Amino acid sequence: ERQAKLVTGKTLNALEMKLNKLLQRKSEVNNKNKLLKLEIDHMRRLRLQTDDSHTKFDSSLRTVKEQIEIMLREASSIVEKKEEALREVERLEKRNKEEQAVFEVEYEMMGKFIKDQNEALESALLKERKEESGHNNATGVQNSNPGTANTNNTNNTNNN
Repeated sequence: ERQAKLVTGKTLNALEMKLNKLLQRKSEVNNKNKLLKLEIDHMRRLRLQTDDSHTKFDSSLRTVKEQIEIMLREASSIVEKKEEALREVERLEKRNKEEQAVFEVEYEMMGKFIKDQNEALESALLKERKEESGHNNATGVQNSNPGTANTNNTNNTNNN
């Protein structure tokens, strides 16, 4: 009996040691599982934050793209208006050059006309002076002022 108690005690000790080792191992596994669960929860939170950040970024990117598209359309419209304005400037400059050429031709023609009129007037005045001078020589009175020639002629005719 004693031996049976000894064997049973040894077996019991061995089983208790195995049990303690298994409990210790179970505790270690539970601790590792807790750590893994915490890490998984942390990763889930990071994933949620990342998804939220991506959603915000995608929204922001869409907004920026829309603003860029609006600006590009406005820039395109501005470029078209600028090109239209440049075409208008070119058209007006061409028209101005044509009008300038017409003006210069008309100016030259008017200048020639005025010159011809002045020459004709001077010729007529010279001819009139010569005729008056010839008429005055016949009557014996010389007058160098054509405006007073008629008054002298009337005075001379009244005196005669």
